[in-house]
Amino acid sequence: MPPPTSETEHVASDRTPTLPAFAKRIPFTKPILPDISAIAQGLEEIWGRGWLTNNGPVLKAFQDELCTLFATPNVGLFSNGALALEAALECLDLEGEVIVPAFTFPATAHAILRAGLTPVFADIEPNRLTIDPNTIEDLCTERTAAILGVHMFGMPCYVDELQDIADRHGAALVYDAAHMLGIRYQGKPISDYGDASMFSLHATKAVHAVEGGALVYKDASLQPKLASFINHGIGGQSRRGTNAKMSELHALVGRLVLADLPQINTRLQKLRNFYDAAFAHIEAVDPVYHHFEHVEGQSGFYPILFDQKHVHRDDIMAALGAENIDTRAYFDPPLNEDARFGATPEGTSVAKDISGRIMAVPFFADLELDDAGKIVEVLCSALDK
Repeated sequence: MPPPTSETEHVASDRTPTLPAFAKRIPFTKPILPDISAIAQGLEEIWGRGWLTNNGPVLKAFQDELCTLFATPNVGLFSNGALALEAALECLDLEGEVIVPAFTFPATAHAILRAGLTPVFADIEPNRLTIDPNTIEDLCTERTAAILGVHMFGMPCYVDELQDIADRHGAALVYDAAHMLGIRYQGKPISDYGDASMFSLHATKAVHAVEGGALVYKDASLQPKLASFINHGIGGQSRRGTNAKMSELHALVGRLVLADLPQINTRLQKLRNFYDAAFAHIEAVDPVYHHFEHVEGQSGFYPILFDQKHVHRDDIMAALGAENIDTRAYFDPPLNEDARFGATPEGTSVAKDISGRIMAVPFFADLELDDAGKIVEVLCSALDK
């Protein structure tokens, strides 16, 4: 073997590579997986019936269980949450504009567009990161058909203030409650507020059906319209239609995960308490979630905010990624900076500020506290550097 060409090359060849903090990647979220034997038994029953979709008995059983959870008979199941939200906007027979926060997942605004409506973006308030009622009044016009609030990371919108504005302007009030399944507010299911609420059952949520969504609605007369919308518009009850049906297989997973909701909430609360205590002593970092009185239940997300004067969020994400720790930036950029929505990036200074310095750390029911502690240590080391 030829000798090194330089002293620098010789020194480098003797250096031991630094191993990442985790040998195996830690995801920022991880779905609860039911016992495989329970899945197998359920599949055998489905196979025996040969009924895979189109309102089968497993879906109906899942629907009944959600009706009990939400304390209402008005629950519909969909192939995903985005279509459930679109169905609500479509079947309320809305025309015109929908006021929606700029700080939310793109699916929220895409549902507005697909329902033939125009999104009008409002700013958020800095405490709950939900739509700011004080910004809505100036956005209301004769074309305002609805207000679409987004409950954020387990924190409810200012529901009473939003209802007052909607009533005064004759607008529908719809909620994107993607993060909120099982959460109660002021002694009631969060779905009791507004005309309709969409809940995501995607695998990233605390309760999931692999893919899926649920819609809870106040007016029982919407049911024929929703049934038509979900099945290609057959029956002519809805203005438009698509295939938004949930299958028996997805409903099976949803039922099994839902049965574990109390245990999931207990584990997530324990992990949240651990993170809260750890981050309370770290300068330049603030947890996003605030413990509000009268809120019960857990959301499967734990975002934090960085002090932008001293910390660059993207640098921290890169540092944690190098240690095999996944993180996410929610939601960057604000949607009124996305040209597809035809808006102007103005009037949403809080959304802009938050989107540039927010980061979600790993948070899921199966995350061990020892691993959570190591994540905090790695984050502290990245901040020190």
